[in-house]
Amino acid sequence: MNDIKYGVAIAAPTSKDAVEQIIDAEQRGVRSVWGTVGLAGGSDQLTTFAIAGSHTSSIIMGTCIVQTWPMHPIAFAKQIQSIESVAPGRFQFGIGTAWQPAMEGMYGVNWRTPLTHLREYLTVLKGLLHNGEIDFQGTHVTGKASISGVYKTPIMASALRTKAFNMCGEISDGAISWMCTPNYLVNIAMPAMAMGAEKANRKVPPLVCHVPVVLTSDKEVAYAAARKRLAFYRTTPHYGSMMQQAGFDISKDYPDELLDELVVYGNPNEIKEKLNNIILLGINEVLVQPILCSENKDNELKQFFDLVGAIS
Repeated sequence: MNDIKYGVAIAAPTSKDAVEQIIDAEQRGVRSVWGTVGLAGGSDQLTTFAIAGSHTSSIIMGTCIVQTWPMHPIAFAKQIQSIESVAPGRFQFGIGTAWQPAMEGMYGVNWRTPLTHLREYLTVLKGLLHNGEIDFQGTHVTGKASISGVYKTPIMASALRTKAFNMCGEISDGAISWMCTPNYLVNIAMPAMAMGAEKANRKVPPLVCHVPVVLTSDKEVAYAAARKRLAFYRTTPHYGSMMQQAGFDISKDYPDELLDELVVYGNPNEIKEKLNNIILLGINEVLVQPILCSENKDNELKQFFDLVGAIS
């Protein structure tokens, strides 16, 4: 999986549509697809990938992210077993603690010390899947179980600030960014991951750069579509603090100077060159997040698949 440089995020109104998109993406040469939290209208990502895995032969599937609080890691491990049985070696599991108000409001969880929670979650998942058994008691997560077989499914985590990237470097199989500019990843994230890896005496795991992409050469159209699609993140304090650390004030709106770094737009050849420049910074995989702005969104999504397939 580590030789894959480009992937694409999919989104669909139903799991059936998502499966059809994954099949289409594979046929168009895409090597890696990712399902975000909102995959298939909020339906279960792992179930969708299990179905898609039985209808495809080569495409790598990943989650970015699955929320940790609602479900025990041992239950997730058993779901991953099912995916690995139909698509062996073609799944990577990205997890994250998500947003406190959403987790408390929806699930009624006691959301606290999220990095400790994430560390323990990673420990249980990796121990059970990679070693076949786990016996762990933590502050948030306790698990004692064994499974048949050993699975080398990469267990990755979302990261936003220095401490999270540091922890990913120490114990995860990779970090997944979102709303982080390439400059922020180079100057903040990558050094933090390197420090975490050095602490654990291991190689630095992969870094996936999740990039908003608009298929238009019109800057105004691209930035208007991006501001609309990304509006939610500007209202959350953790993204705001990350942007402040990166040198941007998003209290009123996303400034053009930020979008110049964050958003990739242009014709297919221009987009390919810009994405390749991100890879050259030392990023392991660029995850294309299509921002659709045409009236024929189905056709536009196919253009994104063709674009990513051509450079994969």
